[in-house]
Amino acid sequence: MDVMPVTPEPTRRPRKDAERNRQRLLDAAGELFVERGFAVSLEEIAARAGLGVGTVYRHIDDRAALLSELLAPMLEEVLTLTRQALDRDDPGPAFFWLLRELAERVALNQAMRDVLLAEIPPEPMVTRLRAEFAPLGTEALRRAQAAGAVRDDLDPTDLPLLLAAVGAVELRFGRVAPGTWERFFTLLADSLAPSRTSTTKLVVVPMTDDQLGELSSPE
Repeated sequence: MDVMPVTPEPTRRPRKDAERNRQRLLDAAGELFVERGFAVSLEEIAARAGLGVGTVYRHIDDRAALLSELLAPMLEEVLTLTRQALDRDDPGPAFFWLLRELAERVALNQAMRDVLLAEIPPEPMVTRLRAEFAPLGTEALRRAQAAGAVRDDLDPTDLPLLLAAVGAVELRFGRVAPGTWERFFTLLADSLAPSRTSTTKLVVVPMTDDQLGELSSPE
């Protein structure tokens, strides 16, 4: 008796509605992370997406990993901007251009503020990209200082503080006066001019890299 060969069934692609649901969840999570940062629950993501909580848990089982996935393009963009600044022939203007670009992203994106202040669990991707940025940002600053465009007592560890201050201003006042961060940034950037060194001494020593690293370490 001849036995007919069994043809394996083709692997089914995910149903289109499942794909749509996942995309709705990603879009909703992206919006909420920008608005409120890491302190967003899966239930809130479900509500924003207009889906049931059970649907969320079928597609997303790790909020930290989800945030890491959504932050990847944002952080890659930061690296691209920093490399663009280093490619320019005018290190002073290039540094201030980069600082403003970073300030804008931190001011308008709560998730970026959380990254800056290490409020996000140390996901490998976030940790890697943050580590890649550190030497590039330091190089941009040192080049600007060597060109006489930035006060020489500014330390690379001061940069996260400056950006965090800009973000805090927009977080507190942006609801009633959107764009306040830009006014504050202009005042802040002016304080970095070399001429300020002679009139405003920095009495407190800058943080060390180890101290900054403690922010990223789980308690």
